[in-house]
Amino acid sequence: MKKILVPIFAVACGAQAPAADHPRSGLVSNTSDSMQYECSLVDFENEMICQMVKVSIRRMEEPKDPTQALEHTLKYSKDQKPRDNCEFFSQFADKFRNYKPLHWNSMQVELNEQRKQDEIRNWTAQYNDCIKPSAATATEKVRAHHHTRLRTCRISSQYSSLKFKRIEKDTWVANAGPAYYDQCGSVEMSRFEKSKLPLADGWSYVVRTTVANPNGVVHTTGESCRAFETEYTYEAAGIDHYARCDYIKFEQWSYPELSPPGSILNHRLEEVWERRK
Repeated sequence: MKKILVPIFAVACGAQAPAADHPRSGLVSNTSDSMQYECSLVDFENEMICQMVKVSIRRMEEPKDPTQALEHTLKYSKDQKPRDNCEFFSQFADKFRNYKPLHWNSMQVELNEQRKQDEIRNWTAQYNDCIKPSAATATEKVRAHHHTRLRTCRISSQYSSLKFKRIEKDTWVANAGPAYYDQCGSVEMSRFEKSKLPLADGWSYVVRTTVANPNGVVHTTGESCRAFETEYTYEAAGIDHYARCDYIKFEQWSYPELSPPGSILNHRLEEVWERRK
């Protein structure tokens, strides 16, 4: 009897379909974002739920950013008059100029020579523009602020969950739905696919944004909707990137429900939020 049951059991096991290959856990990245994911199958190997944590690193400003701020500042600088309480800025400049480690210990400020000079320049520019406003002092205030923000990187994280469906053997797709800029009719599609990099044995994560109204304009930023037609790829390459960060600013992402992980809209929304401050 055992001689009959054993081969039947073996045949039954051999006829069972092998488990579908799918992303399980890993870390992928591009030049400014990383994505860590944990995925599990939920529907006969054709659907999976992925818990995802995205970490983004962005410079607070780019070299071209102060142009608009300078134009705005110079436009109104001729109407500015000296203000009260300007000594406040001077006092801070003096504190950094006469820096003593024990005095600043409670503020947990790491003050090397570079930061010392940046702080002195910023507070001095604020003081000069306060006590005797002019086009020159306004310009220096903007440039001093920009000089620091240009070397400051913001680090933020975001958690979310996405459902993916298998459409091909090695391709899993998630429709993230309408994006934040609804006047563009933008829709995001995320997908996992087998990496095409040489020697790679993992998965790539791709985020593609399409817009139904490419000729439209984003009301909050004035940008063309066509600029949001993008595709970004995250790879498990483990490459180090040069970030040019003298300062790091940790930030909490405020609107996780507006944009899925891996989305370039995260960067766009951060820009909008900065302009509202």
